[in-house]
Amino acid sequence: MWSPITIFCRRICLLPPTPPHSRLLSKDCHKGKPFMPGESCKYRCKPGYRPSGLYTRELYRKGDFVQRCLKGGTWTNKRCVLLTCPVHDPKIFRWYNCTLGSTFGSVCRLACPGEKVREVRCGAEGKWDKKLQFCSTKGSCPQPNLNEGILSKGCGKHPRPRDECEITCGTRLMAPVVQGDSLKREVKAIVCSPFLQWYPDLSAIRCIAKCQPDLFQDEYCDGINNNEECQFDGGDCCDPDSSCSGNDCECRDVTSPNYGPIASSGDDDRNSS
Repeated sequence: MWSPITIFCRRICLLPPTPPHSRLLSKDCHKGKPFMPGESCKYRCKPGYRPSGLYTRELYRKGDFVQRCLKGGTWTNKRCVLLTCPVHDPKIFRWYNCTLGSTFGSVCRLACPGEKVREVRCGAEGKWDKKLQFCSTKGSCPQPNLNEGILSKGCGKHPRPRDECEITCGTRLMAPVVQGDSLKREVKAIVCSPFLQWYPDLSAIRCIAKCQPDLFQDEYCDGINNNEECQFDGGDCCDPDSSCSGNDCECRDVTSPNYGPIASSGDDDRNSS
């Protein structure tokens, strides 16, 4: 008579593919070996990359991480991500012209008026090879000459390079943006550049109408919301059943010359009908 035995099935993991930009460290992780839940394989990121997620400082420095077999027969999804160098002062970094932003291998240059070009590189350990420095430009920017309807405050009498001042439109229903940009890139401040000019270009800043969400999906095409950013009035301006006529029924492109302030809002149209 046979002694009683218990038979059960358990999901196992097969060797996972090596994550991009890494190499396998564990010698006992090889093809054909079944991995039980809880077992793991160790990897190391290549230079210029770091493990995704949170790790101890030592593991982060080495670039080591593990893929662990889970109960369902799948592996944890760790990967190697590109190293980035810290940008402690965005007001300085914005003037650097970089090949790859602040990521590993990027070369950033700052051409200051009358000065030698400043150059820094983002290294394999996530550190700049030199300190990010600003221009030693002397002088000040002129008082901002903004387009009609745009107001400024906090500029000071003699704005120096890196100084900022706030800008707004004369009505809370509108927002300042650079010509061709959308409301997602609203300009809330202008800054005095190392070249003693305002940035962004003041002549390119204009006011466009903000979205009026309270007018969405009321079965009427309100002209003020008739653009992609405002979801074409929540769908009213693209709905063939909406009670509208003429140009206000057309879905406009945010980059078109017609995008922006509308002469009359939907409420005005309704009052005149």
